[in-house]
Amino acid sequence: MDVTKKNFKESLAQIQQAITECNFIAIDGEFTGLNHAGASHCAVFDTPEERYHKLVEGASDFLLIQFGLCTFTFDGETKK
Repeated sequence: MDVTKKNFKESLAQIQQAITECNFIAIDGEFTGLNHAGASHCAVFDTPEERYHKLVEGASDFLLIQFGLCTFTFDGETKK
C-alpha cells in the first residue's frame, strides 16, 4: 500500500487495524543522507547497539523523507 498525504486520512483506519492485529512490526526510514564528515563511522566489530547509536547520530542532521511500515501476523495453522 502506498500512502501519501493525499490518501493518508482514507488509509489511517486500515493502518491502525493492521498495527493493532499484528504480532510484530518492522519499520524503515529513508533520509536525505546518512553520514557526514564529523559523524562516527561504523566499524566491523561494533556491537548492534554501537552501530545503531552511530547511525542515529549520523542521521539526526538529515530529514526523514520516507517512512516504511510493515506489519506481520503469525499463522498458527501453518506455523508461518
